[in-house]
Amino acid sequence: MTGVGRPARGRGPRRAVFLDRDGTLLDEGAGVVTVPGAVRLLPGAARAVARLREAGFLVVVVTNQAAVARGLLTEEGLAEIHGRMAREGVKADAVLYCPHLDTAEGGVVPAYARTCECRKPLPGLLRRADEAVGPIDYGVSFMVGDSARDLEAGRAAGVRTVLVLTGKGRQTLAALGAAGTPRRPDHVAADVDEAAAWCVAQEV
Repeated sequence: MTGVGRPARGRGPRRAVFLDRDGTLLDEGAGVVTVPGAVRLLPGAARAVARLREAGFLVVVVTNQAAVARGLLTEEGLAEIHGRMAREGVKADAVLYCPHLDTAEGGVVPAYARTCECRKPLPGLLRRADEAVGPIDYGVSFMVGDSARDLEAGRAAGVRTVLVLTGKGRQTLAALGAAGTPRRPDHVAADVDEAAAWCVAQEV
């Protein structure tokens, strides 16, 4: 599903940074964000987005939002939350989200209670960005997130991966040596602002 977007057609492929939302940009310490008033940006989140856009990157937020399938939130409510993020400084080129969740995992809203190709760790959301704001050169792009599913989605889409140590990041890092977990990320950063600085510093 596509959230906020600003088409950027009419030019060649561009580098992009895909950003996970909860635990990377937003503080999820109080639980699932279901109302705009619960939006709390993590320190440096707005600065990170501004830094990336100033460097010429497309910035695309990619987020699993199973709360929609669970009936805790509507797509309209989700749009209000993303609007609040933009007003607070996270001015992404697009916000792409997956509202789906299989019934076996707790999905109860019929329109969304199903398996899909967009839920991370699948790369569907990242690939959909090419239609929303592309064209994107995935070979020189990045995925930044705090979970193993973020890293897996980025790797499946063919971009370099950055793990942030906010949100679930420290637990994810500790688990990376266990069997069945993805390879280590290309970089580990303290937070999204440090991750953005690293992405900007990389040579094409």
